[in-house]
Amino acid sequence: MKDVLLPVVRRFLRTLAIVTVCLAAMLGARGEIRLIGAVVAGYAAGAAVTFGMAHRVWRSAGFTPARAKREMLWGLALRLVTLFLILSVAAHISLVVFGAAAGGCLLFYALFMLHLIAAQGSQK
Repeated sequence: MKDVLLPVVRRFLRTLAIVTVCLAAMLGARGEIRLIGAVVAGYAAGAAVTFGMAHRVWRSAGFTPARAKREMLWGLALRLVTLFLILSVAAHISLVVFGAAAGGCLLFYALFMLHLIAAQGSQK
């Protein structure tokens, strides 16, 4: 699993850094650079969801099907609670902050999944 994920994570982090710089420049041009903190909070939520899911899949690989199912459902519940907590705090601040945090979460998740798909496509 480490052999598959480590190169993907390195390329992903490079892409995420480039996208974040572009996003910060766009927010700066609009005079809303204060929202970059909300985007980073969204990245944290996306990281919790993505890496929590990857860790659960890696751990469940050696389990029986019933135990693997239980492990994955427990992990899903933990990921959803984490996502709910981060986004609810952002929603209590303001609607704009919530949008930036949710967008950051979706951006993180989508970029990571695209990198995983690209890595699997290049292996075949």
